[in-house]
Amino acid sequence: MVVPDVAVKAIRAAERTGLSFAGLVNELVRRMEVDENGRPVWADEHDDQEALPMTG
Repeated sequence: MVVPDVAVKAIRAAERTGLSFAGLVNELVRRMEVDENGRPVWADEHDDQEALPMTG
């Protein structure tokens, strides 16, 4: 689920770049910097966050 205010920001950014929402997400993920384990380099900012439940 995308939080409403984040969705508005993403949709606006997609529209202004001529991309669909999915196209924007694809481009952001493609450009995302990851470490040697594939973990986003910014992930340490969220280490203290409670883990979300995994679904099957």
